[in-house]
Amino acid sequence: MITEKRCPRCDSRKPIAEFGRDRSTPTGISCYCLDCARARVHQYWLRKCQAPVTTPYKPYNRNNRALGAKRIDDGYVSVNMGKGQWRAEHRIVMERYLGRALKTTEQVHHINGDKTDNRIENLFIFDIKGHSRNHFALYRELQKVGWQLKWITQDNDKLRKQLRVLQWQIRELSQLSLQQEVK
Repeated sequence: MITEKRCPRCDSRKPIAEFGRDRSTPTGISCYCLDCARARVHQYWLRKCQAPVTTPYKPYNRNNRALGAKRIDDGYVSVNMGKGQWRAEHRIVMERYLGRALKTTEQVHHINGDKTDNRIENLFIFDIKGHSRNHFALYRELQKVGWQLKWITQDNDKLRKQLRVLQWQIRELSQLSLQQEVK
């Protein structure tokens, strides 16, 4: 039975109790000691979650739009940043305008509602709560307009019915007048 194992990261021999479990290995024991495994996971999350201070921007054309391969995801324009990394163009434009990377709590709002219009004049930066509050207020306004449209269409339906009745009466009267002229 194995009592010791060598950790390839710290290159030291340690007792089996200092290694974690790993079902994917034939022995069922992790190849890294607990300390090295924690350090690897910590480094992985630092690399994955930490936003770079400077983003490698692609060249821009005269309309302030990033050049390079583009695609549309959920209505938003995404730009290929290389190495399989795609970023939302409106976030890139706002970062370039601010001169810093956006925080994860900051959201970019399109003022005119067109998700493909990424001119700086059309972009506004919100925190998450403010963005939600703004969209909820917009939703309430749209709801009010919707009710007003419903009332107008109901009134229009009534007017249409009255118009149809009047047209029918005019036809009837014109037919009666024609019959009287014939006699």
